[in-house]
Amino acid sequence: MIEIQLVIALLVMYALITLARVFLRKSLDLPKKYKHFFIDYRVNNLHRKIDWSIKIGSALITIGLLTAVTYYDYPYHIIFLGLMIQVAAHHLVDAYFQWKHTQIPKQAIITVVELVVVILSLYAMIVMVEQYA
Repeated sequence: MIEIQLVIALLVMYALITLARVFLRKSLDLPKKYKHFFIDYRVNNLHRKIDWSIKIGSALITIGLLTAVTYYDYPYHIIFLGLMIQVAAHHLVDAYFQWKHTQIPKQAIITVVELVVVILSLYAMIVMVEQYA
């Protein structure tokens, strides 16, 4: 039952992000950004390097947190906390480079709104999992 609720929460999170993007693009008069699946759009080479270091660090942190929860009986909440920190780092770096190094700095507003929606959704997932613990 909890798995179904978590999947529903993920779908709601995706819908909220999509609606926020569409609404902000219309209200801020931003051009539509065509993104292909699994393709990284980075502003410059420094952004690409920082983003890859965040991805590698996130993978190592996730492995460490899963190990801590599995073998050392840490509370499972630290997995969600680790995800929140990783998502925040990734989105804040993206927002900074969009704000400072692109021709459309308003794009950073959409990235920050996505960050807020994802963080709130992860918090809601923590609350849902806590109900079943």
